[in-house]
Amino acid sequence: MKLKRIIFTLFTLNFIFLSTPFAKALESQFSDVSPGDEHFVAIEYLTQHEVIKGYPEGHFGGDLTINRAELMTLMVRSLVGPVDSEVYHSCFVDVVQEWFAPYVCYAKQKGWISGYPDGYFRPSNEVLGSEAYKIILNPFFKAEIEAQTLEEIIKNLKGRTTDLNDWYAPYYTFARQKKLGFFNAENHVSRSEVAEFLFKTKLTNEQGWGSYDSYLRDEYLKKSNNQSLISNESKCYRFNRGLEFDFFDQYIAEKYSEHSSRKIYVNDSLYDQKITNQPSVYLSNVCALQDGSWKIIFSLFPGKNDEFSLHMLHIDSQEKVVDEQVHACSPFEFSFSILGHSLFDPISDPDSLELLDCSYAKDKNKVYTSDDDIKDADPATFVSLGFPYSKDNRSVFCRYNKSNTIDVKTIEVLKTTDFYEGESMSYAKDKNSVYSYCEVLEGLDPETLVVLSNEYLKDKNDAYYLEEPMQADPETFEFLGGEFAKDKNHAYFREDVVMDVDPNDFKHLKGYYATDGKTVYFMDVPLDGFHPDKFVTLDDQKYDEYINYATDGESIYYGYNKIQGADPSTFETLNNGYAKDKGNVYHYADITSFDAPSFEVLNSLYTKDKDKVYYKDSIIKGADANTFMLMDNDLAKDNRYLYKNDDPLIGLGLDVNTASAIDSSAVKDASGLYCLIYEAREKGDRTEVNCYPEDHFKL
Repeated sequence: MKLKRIIFTLFTLNFIFLSTPFAKALESQFSDVSPGDEHFVAIEYLTQHEVIKGYPEGHFGGDLTINRAELMTLMVRSLVGPVDSEVYHSCFVDVVQEWFAPYVCYAKQKGWISGYPDGYFRPSNEVLGSEAYKIILNPFFKAEIEAQTLEEIIKNLKGRTTDLNDWYAPYYTFARQKKLGFFNAENHVSRSEVAEFLFKTKLTNEQGWGSYDSYLRDEYLKKSNNQSLISNESKCYRFNRGLEFDFFDQYIAEKYSEHSSRKIYVNDSLYDQKITNQPSVYLSNVCALQDGSWKIIFSLFPGKNDEFSLHMLHIDSQEKVVDEQVHACSPFEFSFSILGHSLFDPISDPDSLELLDCSYAKDKNKVYTSDDDIKDADPATFVSLGFPYSKDNRSVFCRYNKSNTIDVKTIEVLKTTDFYEGESMSYAKDKNSVYSYCEVLEGLDPETLVVLSNEYLKDKNDAYYLEEPMQADPETFEFLGGEFAKDKNHAYFREDVVMDVDPNDFKHLKGYYATDGKTVYFMDVPLDGFHPDKFVTLDDQKYDEYINYATDGESIYYGYNKIQGADPSTFETLNNGYAKDKGNVYHYADITSFDAPSFEVLNSLYTKDKDKVYYKDSIIKGADANTFMLMDNDLAKDNRYLYKNDDPLIGLGLDVNTASAIDSSAVKDASGLYCLIYEAREKGDRTEVNCYPEDHFKL
């Protein structure tokens, strides 16, 4: 859809969880329903269309449970309106001429319901969530529900409490796919819950939407003269899958072309999408402003590491870019990114919303963090100092809490290089104290404090490793890298002195290796006979502490262990601590019994050679190495069995040769047999497997 075409309609958006309060002009027809209520739009829409009538005394009774007669009445009214009581009556023993009889009997004639085998309908029975799914969805989507494959149902059940043994699973998964909402299957449903679910189902069906979305809802309400349900205030809403904006797509394609081929939406899990695998654009929020302009919030992930950038693009009503805020974010900041929380909560004033950095945002009324609003902060004077520190003109804040100890006038945040995840701001100081993640570090002098790394500090009195004094010479103390340091008297690994070295000649090599020009050291242990001028590390790892294999062309070391007999000319490192040369396979520093020429590391769990298959450190007895292959991370097969971890799954009736993984807990074969795998929870328990034919659900 063209952005220009939808700008005007988005002034009318109303998003229950993300928007500001409803305008005062909006009114409810019921005394117990208010414009700010979660189900207001659904109840009012169905009331205006004479689906809901409420009680004579003027209230809706949303918290009351609904019975079978009431629900069938709503269903028939929502689909066909009033029905003729002269035609539709006396269809069950207990449904004759009652007020609900025309609706129940119409539903029976249409095949929506069949009643009980004894000829009764039991109209006064309260409706369970599992029953509500079927009763509401079938008249609207019966053909689509029946067309679901068992594989589609399984995929939509992943991670949910509902499983294939529940008769209502196809209805549950369909509702999930269409974003219609959820019922607790074992509880009786309320009138408000039914109104919301029925409203979403009705609109999604009638308008032919792929799934329900708040933007699509409000565009429809405006065009169908239901403006009394719509607020015209500026508001932000989630960038859900299904929303597409041509101008934004064009902008991303032109400016960030390497990211444009892969979109991740706010309702997708970042972790499930494996954002580090390839360049991606993560679509978070869109704010539609009263002046016709837009703010689109998104992130770019490069696909090479855990770094990312956070963006807010401001577009005017003529589809022109006003400005773009961009903040580069380190891996350290991912867990605390503003994406993690506040932009998914109500934004008080979208017009004044601005991103301060990767962890903080504010508008004229509120300050937002990854965890919560900072309730005591003054937005007008609030500034981020780098997570977890921020301040306004009165106070310092740590994450979202006000600090009662840090002095707002003299606070200084000290940038450091985190050993694992790059730049961080864990240390700060004021005129009185030094702080680590907002906690006071006793005994350190703030005036002379120098932060050398995330591990090493110094002041006029001493040097410190992880904030503990080292009794070093602070004047000459310096950080070398890889957790090595030195002063005029000693070389150090962490807090320990590296013995018998001249600190003047001591330098860091790579990872946990260092040298004094005569000897190579791993940590603080000398490697006898290792030639420092020929030192080469054999690992290619992101983090220094994982670099453990090294050679001088004559010997191979793993850490401080010399691997006896290893051949440097054919030695190669593999994954998960494995390495091999022409004759042997090594796990860390130990020689294994694997056959080197045929040895493979399949993943972090499985390895094999021409004779044996291993799960972690144990042989999988009976596994055929020649045909053994991965199906998923902890799921594998050979020519006879499936394996969950190291557990062979026997007697399934599944054709192993054609079996393929749906995910790590479900497989299928060519005959249409599907098996769900439930991992053993206790040591010694067997893995449970339940298998189902393709036609398991006969709806």
